[in-house]
Amino acid sequence: MLDVRGTSILQRHVAALNNHGLSDVTVVTGYKAEAVNLPGIKTVLNDAYETTGEAASLALARDKLTSACVVGYGDIVYRHFILSMLLDCDADIAVVVDAGWTARREDGGRKRADLARCSVPFTADFLDDAPVTLTGIGPAIEAVDGEWVGLMKLSAKGAQRVASEIDAMAADGSLATASLPDLLQRLIDAGEQPAVVYVTGNWLDVNDAFDLAQARNVT
Repeated sequence: MLDVRGTSILQRHVAALNNHGLSDVTVVTGYKAEAVNLPGIKTVLNDAYETTGEAASLALARDKLTSACVVGYGDIVYRHFILSMLLDCDADIAVVVDAGWTARREDGGRKRADLARCSVPFTADFLDDAPVTLTGIGPAIEAVDGEWVGLMKLSAKGAQRVASEIDAMAADGSLATASLPDLLQRLIDAGEQPAVVYVTGNWLDVNDAFDLAQARNVT
């Protein structure tokens, strides 16, 4: 709910979704849940936010994983064309990966980034439209091709597959502390091949005061 140029980060996110025809928006809240009060959204409280991870938060909105949807972090600021590119991808599971991630990570990014390994490295050749899939994700992977932006599109089939994996994680006890990259890696390990939509910059995750200052350069 922090302000960026007169509009909160979450409000920008919701506006991007609404502008692309996505009006049924559910936000999983935790810390200071009462501050999340945008009109036109539904909220679900993760009252165990201090001890659980992102996958557990997504599990609280599991009833939404029955039809095509977009899953995203709540602290990202991005140009709207990124969402357009993601929605244009017809894969059952598709993720946005920033191939220019090192340009904005002074420490190489490994402490914070959701690093991604892909089947094909990024190329600036606009005629090269070969399909690219996600082959690994997480802070410790080698042969990094980019950083997951924190946006994922699911078809109805993809959403049901994610819901099934959430159920499996709940059953084996790994759900509570798992991240969304952990969930994606499990899907990959089980044979899924999430499609990759490459971008180069034009987004920011707001993790601290420095990021918040930088966010005013992204609209």
